[in-house]
This record gives sequence, structure tokens and C-alpha cells, in this order.
Amino acid sequence: MAKSPGKARAHLGLGTAMVRRGALVAAVAEFGTGLSLVGPDAPALEVALLHNLGGALIRLGRGQEAMGPLRRALEIDPTNPRTPQSLAVALWNMRDLDGAEAAARSVLARAPENGLALRIMGLVLLARDDDARAIPFLERAARADPTDASLHFNLGGAYAGMGRTSEACAAWRAVLRLRATDEVRAQARQNLALLQCPP
Repeated sequence: MAKSPGKARAHLGLGTAMVRRGALVAAVAEFGTGLSLVGPDAPALEVALLHNLGGALIRLGRGQEAMGPLRRALEIDPTNPRTPQSLAVALWNMRDLDGAEAAARSVLARAPENGLALRIMGLVLLARDDDARAIPFLERAARADPTDASLHFNLGGAYAGMGRTSEACAAWRAVLRLRATDEVRAQARQNLALLQCPP
């Protein structure tokens, strides 16, 4: 940055490093500055800045603001697989179930085992009280990322909703073996007790 303050790529790199350190507000500013500097002859760089800006805004809980950069990135490069994933997350966080489902399905059309898109599909279907259709998506998402405690927790709820008690117990026991928040662990223990699951 010291050597090339006027180059968009330098701001992209600095913003990305800031995201990794959790300095999301500062990262948003860097990506914004990069976008003001990027030229029309660098569409890939513009897409990267837009996508990273959208991702940082999502992590800040500013999903509505993230939509503009993400949709612009998709207009420039409709083939970029990362942008629909981020759109799906933003729309899910905004509880736009139809939009989240459409974005997730567009990802799965190209990458059927994309873990994030599978998770969003499962969560959307759970939110619609459609446990039967949610389970296959959540199972595939859990296979893609078997260490994600929240997936096992949600799977347990879906299994319980379908009366599949032994599978629900196994899913919630898995939560306790994995890294999870105190709240999720406490809820898993409570669910195990409610179902009188064997130890």
C-alpha cells in the first residue's frame, strides 16, 4: 500500500488481510476505495472487490447493503461460483426464503455437492417446516463438512420432527463431540434429555 496507494489490487489485498483479522469495518473501507480506483479493463479485479465487499458486509450483519455489490459482481461475471453462494447467505440472513433458495439452487446446478448451498437449502426447508425434504440436503452438507456442529444440530431437529428418534439422538450426541457454542451444546443436551436418548 505504501508503494502503490493508487492501485486497486493493493486495497483488495489489504482488505482481505483485514477480514482475516476480523477488522471488518476497515476492510469494507478498503474494498470501497479499491472499487473507486479499479479501471474498466480489469473486470476480474472488480468482481473480486465487489464479492469481498459483499462478504464483509454479510459478516457485519449488513445483508441488505451486501446485495448491491454481490448483484453487480454477478452481472459482470455470471459464471463466478462464489457470488451466488454469498447471495444465498445474505438472502438467508435477511430471511428471504425464496431468494435464498433460488441462489442456492443456482449454485447446486453447477456444483451439486457444494456444502454451503446444501446447508442453505436445508435451512430454507426447515424454516418452511418441511423436515422430510430438508434432511437429504442437511445430510449431504454434513458429509461435505462433518465437523460442523450446527449442521448436526439442525439434522437432529429434522430427524426428531420426522419421528426418527435414534438418528436424532445420534446427531445431537455428535454435536457434543464437536466444537460448538455453549448455547448449541446446552440445547443439544436438553434435546437429548427430552427424547430420553441413551448415553
